[in-house]
Amino acid sequence: MRGTPDMDRDGVSDYLISSCFYGGLPSPRFPPGWGKVWLHSGKTGKEICTFEIGTSYRGQGFGWVTSVLGDLNGDGWADIGIVDNNNSYGRVWVFSGKEAAKGKAYVLFIVKGTFAGEGFGASLAPLGDWNGDGKDDVAVFASTRASTYPKKRYEGLVYLFSGKSFALRKPFKVLEGGGHRWEGFGRHLRNIGDLDKDGVDELLLIEDPDPFRSPKPRFFEIWNHKNLPLRSDRHRVSISGKGSRVQSLRLEAGDTNAGKFYLLLGSLSGPKPGFNYAGLHVPLNPDAYFSWTASQGPNALFLRSSFGVLDANGRASTKFILPPGIPNSLLWLRFWHSYLVFDSKGFTMASNPVPLLWDR
Repeated sequence: MRGTPDMDRDGVSDYLISSCFYGGLPSPRFPPGWGKVWLHSGKTGKEICTFEIGTSYRGQGFGWVTSVLGDLNGDGWADIGIVDNNNSYGRVWVFSGKEAAKGKAYVLFIVKGTFAGEGFGASLAPLGDWNGDGKDDVAVFASTRASTYPKKRYEGLVYLFSGKSFALRKPFKVLEGGGHRWEGFGRHLRNIGDLDKDGVDELLLIEDPDPFRSPKPRFFEIWNHKNLPLRSDRHRVSISGKGSRVQSLRLEAGDTNAGKFYLLLGSLSGPKPGFNYAGLHVPLNPDAYFSWTASQGPNALFLRSSFGVLDANGRASTKFILPPGIPNSLLWLRFWHSYLVFDSKGFTMASNPVPLLWDR
């Protein structure tokens, strides 16, 4: 079951019910079902519309995933996405919300996976207008990509599509994790509303590793439409080594800072209130760790490549590496990092802060 906006315009939110085994049983002794989805009124409980693709799709699990995707065609109604397995390719059926409110299951378009094992559409989430083109956007999970399958089976990646280009399967951005087999980056996606009050909703992205094949713990990230100048692949490292000991940091200072120097700084005292320096606000509180990162060069303590030159696109990468043998008494220690950009004329930029927690 999944809640929906007020599709029939009676003043009460509605809901979807799905049965991906409808028409059969999940057993090899019986014919498989083909799946069915119902839209019901939240006010009366009565059925508004039925979505069904027919017996020729037996065994494909239509209704495996359902989501309200936002207004993709600009008619003022939120549209509905329903996924079937499609022999492990994955396939997203996009239905008109306006027609559904009239009781008609009208397919706007279908977006298919491109190879067996891709699992395209195993999770969906509406985004609002992230890329500013005036159309609602959609986040779509895929298990892996053709170039890395099956070597990196179930690594996980998330495609971001504009409503203008979803039917053509042309993403404007791809979110990626560590690229490890069985990582499950982005396996669960949810729109969680506008947390920072900037007018655009945020995306909750949950990494769900295969528990039988990967030692990595589950964790979540919150993404927004802003291209932050400092981002990381995770916000936790593992003292025990059962999870990753490495946080990879991506520095994206922009083309205007290409070829300039960067220096990654840290704090154990948090990002607020921070301090002002050379006309910039640095979102770190000075402490002993801050002094260490400021004075010890490119491999200060746990950091690697913490000082260097930004490339032609204004980018660089660094790592925080937690060595073995850290005592449990330091569990839950929290670090914050930010970087400064400078050249011979002075400092030009201070990035956002990124947290890191020492976990089990």
